[in-house]
Amino acid sequence: MPTKDQVEALLPQTQCQRCEYTGCSPYAEAVANEGAPINKCAPGGAFVLEKLAGIQGRKPTQKEIDGLESERMWKAYIDPNRCIGCYKCVDVCPTAAIVGHNKSLHGVLEDLCTGCGLCLPTCPMDCIEERDSHETLEGRWERKNIFQKAYEEKQQRQTKKKNELKKTQTKLRQKKSTREETLAARQALFQQWVSSE
Repeated sequence: MPTKDQVEALLPQTQCQRCEYTGCSPYAEAVANEGAPINKCAPGGAFVLEKLAGIQGRKPTQKEIDGLESERMWKAYIDPNRCIGCYKCVDVCPTAAIVGHNKSLHGVLEDLCTGCGLCLPTCPMDCIEERDSHETLEGRWERKNIFQKAYEEKQQRQTKKKNELKKTQTKLRQKKSTREETLAARQALFQQWVSSE
């Protein structure tokens, strides 16, 4: 049986979640260690299906081929006339292909857009369009390392941001605790002074 790393190396790294897992790595883990079907990667299509079957020492079955979800090649486009800068699409884009600040116009870096579709349901203004791309499944697959690097870098940034937020919250709690302790000590001193009068 192939390892999780061997399976993951063959996936297109779109992180689209259409396989019903939270990303390419969890899907690879399921294929390698839990016997998950190898035909769940729509962005990889028959191209990746053949590679996954190949590392298992076989060819795809007709049932696996028939069970593949069809894939249309497209890139996200944000209509500048409707974008309100809500930032929701920026948060969910796994490869950081959508850029922009809160309450400012967002845009798409086409080279990083995998057409995963995760941004579409998040937009309250319905201003993200699917624009056809001339890229092929094979062409997108050849850029999988770029997508994976962008995904990992975004994960690192988000982890760092969460850790910094936790540190700030801890410091604020400590300050509040110190203030409360100081106030309690002063109140105790005042009570002692009142009692001694």
